[in-house]
Amino acid sequence: MKKTKWLILGATFLGCSFAVLKNDCVILEEGCNIGNEFVSAFNQKKPIPFNLKTSKANSFLNSLKEDGLVTESGEIYSQPAVFKLASLLVKKETEIHFDTVVLEIKKQNNGFLVEYSNCDGINTIFAENILDTTSVGTILKHDRKAYLSVAAENGEITNEITKMSYFFVEYEKDFITTRESAYKKAKKNNFKVIMTADRLCYLNEIKPFCQDLINYAPSDGFYNLIYAFEGGVLLAEEL
Repeated sequence: MKKTKWLILGATFLGCSFAVLKNDCVILEEGCNIGNEFVSAFNQKKPIPFNLKTSKANSFLNSLKEDGLVTESGEIYSQPAVFKLASLLVKKETEIHFDTVVLEIKKQNNGFLVEYSNCDGINTIFAENILDTTSVGTILKHDRKAYLSVAAENGEITNEITKMSYFFVEYEKDFITTRESAYKKAKKNNFKVIMTADRLCYLNEIKPFCQDLINYAPSDGFYNLIYAFEGGVLLAEEL
């Protein structure tokens, strides 16, 4: 059986930065890409000036600025920022399993026994510690409203780098109903819908916490991907 010191749920900006700074980490990602909580979710907010606390986060920010992916006002071009994050993971030789679903987590002496499924079948890994950086683990523990982000012309928020606009609708009982509400809102406000996100986003911020010996730090609980990256840095220093 494979063993690891840190099992990270979600190849998020927070989870990946944590893994880059820690030794003996394995990441399990439900999707097939990294950084989905901001990129695939179209998680766009109004830009704010950066006030980072760590040199590592500032270094990551500066590398994005050098490639024109971040402006001084705080605009972020999230899609290519993923490649910068990926280069850090490759350099660290971080182990990531994509298209992976966690089936069960059992508390064991000195750790956890985690069963998961992917294209290799059903496997088990022993982890001394678990860091859940997804939204799934926190939805039931906190009141977090889900939203569907929609890319549109003349939306509510415009990214000045990509010139793409977005608006949000609160998630209802299912995606079909929510998309219908999105098109109704677009029609009412003269927004021209381009595409809808393929996953939900959670706009309210939430601080990392520990419950039942599992560490929870939802990456999309931070204002943007830069602060989520720094969230991983701070946790790596703390834990």
